Amino acid sequence: MKKLIGLLLCAALLCAAASAESYIGTIVAAETVTVEAQATGTLLSFDLNVGDEVTADTVVGTISETKVFSSADGRVVSLEGEAGEDVSGTVAEIQPENLYHIYCTVDGAYESPETEWVRNGETLYVKCTNDGTHRAVGIVSGISGETYELWVTGGELYIGEVVKLYRDAEFSKKLCVGKGTVLASDVLASVGNGQLTNVAVTEGELVERGELLFTTVIGDDTSVRCDVDGIVTAVYDGAGDYVLNGTIVAEVAPTDALLVEVMVPETAVADLKAGDSVEVLPYSEDNVSHQGVIRTIGSVAQDEGYAVRIAVSDLPKYIGLHCEVILDE
Repeated sequence: MKKLIGLLLCAALLCAAASAESYIGTIVAAETVTVEAQATGTLLSFDLNVGDEVTADTVVGTISETKVFSSADGRVVSLEGEAGEDVSGTVAEIQPENLYHIYCTVDGAYESPETEWVRNGETLYVKCTNDGTHRAVGIVSGISGETYELWVTGGELYIGEVVKLYRDAEFSKKLCVGKGTVLASDVLASVGNGQLTNVAVTEGELVERGELLFTTVIGDDTSVRCDVDGIVTAVYDGAGDYVLNGTIVAEVAPTDALLVEVMVPETAVADLKAGDSVEVLPYSEDNVSHQGVIRTIGSVAQDEGYAVRIAVSDLPKYIGLHCEVILDE
């Protein structure tokens, strides 16, 4: 009797195996979510690659703030806004250390090849044309054709008076390189846009050219995060790229959105329905079987049949990995 029961069990197993069909499927992403920049600036420390695993709410990069520096030595004469406030326009005004500069021309220069041109950064000596009592020294900047500017670095002049410029402190006639008009130096406006994140100076403070005045950011968060656990499927930007608030920098397939897709021929798909159980064997594992449930069955035939998508618990996190799918018929 025991021998007869054993034979019957073997026969049942053979029949079951004979009634099962297997197909080769692939792990696919049923959906993706976007990773977006929440601020405008340069991406820093952003090094995502396709296939990387990411964890929800983990910072995967940062966006730099906009830094505004002083364009001249001078004094901060006004400040608008505090850290945390939104600004659009002038945030700081700097009164240059040099209260005036000279608009110059080569007209009036001594007639010689050497005195009909000047060099950027060259030091020149100045005296007024009225009685010669007002004198100063300055540096050439902003050359444009036969005109240039002279930034006064020392001495005393009056706004609006006419001066002559020389290459030597003795004001030698043969070294005269032109004449100019003394102009008041404008207050320099430093503009910001967005939210003030840091104000590095105070009103009345002396600052140097190139010194940080304030920082701003356009957006809500300088951190770049992913909202889900998943696998990176696309990367559009990298470290050093400039991005705008709302820019999509990457796409991620949520781990719980990974499915096995298998193409089933017309002769077999008619016997399947959503909710049926199937067996899935990923090629990355040795004889480890996973229980799957059919989620959807495509309604349009393709070259290889109909696309059947299967939800599987504990599926390996490898998009594109092949799996053997065993359907019970």
